[in-house]
Amino acid sequence: MGTRRIYKNIALISIIFFLIIFPQGVSSSTQPIKIGLAVSQLENILSINQGIYFLEISMTGEMAAFNDGSSIPIRISNRNESTYSIMIGAFPRLGLYPYEGEEGALKALIKLKELGFQGTIVAFNLIPGYVIEVGRFNDLLEAELFRLRIAQYFPEATILPTLRKGLTITHPDFEIFFPTFENQPLQNLASLKPFGSGLISLNKKLYRGAMNIVWSSNQENFHLINELPIEEYLLGVVPSEMPDSFLIEALKTQAITARTYALKNRGRFAKEGYDLCDTSLSQVYGGFSAEKPNSTQAVKDTFGIVLSYQNQLANTFYHSTSGGKTEKIENVWGGSPIPYLVSVESPYETMSPHYEWVRTFSSSETSSKINRLLSDRGLKAIGNVVNIQVLTRGASPRIITARITGDKDNVEVSGGFLKSALGLRETWAYFEFDGGPGKIVNIIGKDNIIYERILGEVLNNTLLTGLNSITLRGKEIETRISLNWQIMTVKGRGWGHGVGMSQWGAYGMSQAGWNYEKILGHFYPGTFLNKIY
Repeated sequence: MGTRRIYKNIALISIIFFLIIFPQGVSSSTQPIKIGLAVSQLENILSINQGIYFLEISMTGEMAAFNDGSSIPIRISNRNESTYSIMIGAFPRLGLYPYEGEEGALKALIKLKELGFQGTIVAFNLIPGYVIEVGRFNDLLEAELFRLRIAQYFPEATILPTLRKGLTITHPDFEIFFPTFENQPLQNLASLKPFGSGLISLNKKLYRGAMNIVWSSNQENFHLINELPIEEYLLGVVPSEMPDSFLIEALKTQAITARTYALKNRGRFAKEGYDLCDTSLSQVYGGFSAEKPNSTQAVKDTFGIVLSYQNQLANTFYHSTSGGKTEKIENVWGGSPIPYLVSVESPYETMSPHYEWVRTFSSSETSSKINRLLSDRGLKAIGNVVNIQVLTRGASPRIITARITGDKDNVEVSGGFLKSALGLRETWAYFEFDGGPGKIVNIIGKDNIIYERILGEVLNNTLLTGLNSITLRGKEIETRISLNWQIMTVKGRGWGHGVGMSQWGAYGMSQAGWNYEKILGHFYPGTFLNKIY
């Protein structure tokens, strides 16, 4: 295994580590942010791409340096069989790589290897000590015979029931097992920290910063959490949320909104040991592998700048495409109005591929999707969908409420329900049917002007019950309309929730010569830009 140095002065190592791994001048006043990359895991593999790294056992502050080229498998261990193991120790400290005169857990492992046996370091969470677990034996006699074989080297060896459940971290040179017990939850178990220019690899992506291995709150699985300074986090967010080909002023708006969002929502998943996740539930984060030159420049150019309202961080919600107008926050998620999250025009985004869209659904598909979501939300099914009627719209005009009529029952739902049930990009949507009460018909008013109306609104729906079709006769035309519709066409605009900044709108404004201050002031009226570090 070779001689490798243990660094005892943890404080000094932490300072050196910080200065070397973050050479780009990130302010020390910026607290690191923790991003949940792989949550609720049963097994996974970490590796380092170059240089050396530290494996820090968090419970006792032990930190040891390792050479590169190692993959670190992590897995939940469930040992269901009833067996016995030999326990050697306890050791007051881990002592991962002993040098002359030092006693430690790894020294015991080395001796066991010389004797031809494989041992595992067992790290307990309640005491700052470790034991070595050796073997699994089916009965006490078998275990006692083995204990006698090693007694001259390890007189303290004890026979105990094998620890059945825990988390195992496997290094090429040794294995560490963290057992779990009822009412004794483990939190941050260990951290993998690259030194110098090293990066951590997880699921074929590279990441800056450290990777924390954290036991989940239910003690059934673990999380892998990327911990790094927020400015380095943003380097992987901006190009993941906005194309790097966008003009620099648009990219700056993304950098500022993403920075403000991260700081405002820090601790959202604190119960599980991290701040934000790496998906659109928080912000999409692709790590070092996602970094691009233009977005990196936008992050650097806006270093430390956030959006604020009345001396507080603003809620900087943003979305892909508004469809030409954003929406009031209370019309999308309910709750009280927020003065700067109001409906504003977004006139420069017609080039967005999501500006307008069309989806079609069959009758059976529509009924299946709607009844499935009703069931998931604890509501009763309504049978075959007869009609979807929008009741209220917002300022944009996104759907706020709608009535879905079925052949067994009807239900009032939100626009968000329809979006989720049908998988729509937005709630700015209109429904057209090829028949039935939702069929659009033309009628002539008393003023002799032709109006578009929905059949179910023109006629009393009860008159249509039990009929297969209806014939509309005019002076010169006769139209037969089936009352059992087959195809529903949904025409809509935009992609996202419609609150706050439209990313394609920001791009269009930058093309029109707007700078990032003017763009942000338009989408978040009444807010101010502040440099907080």
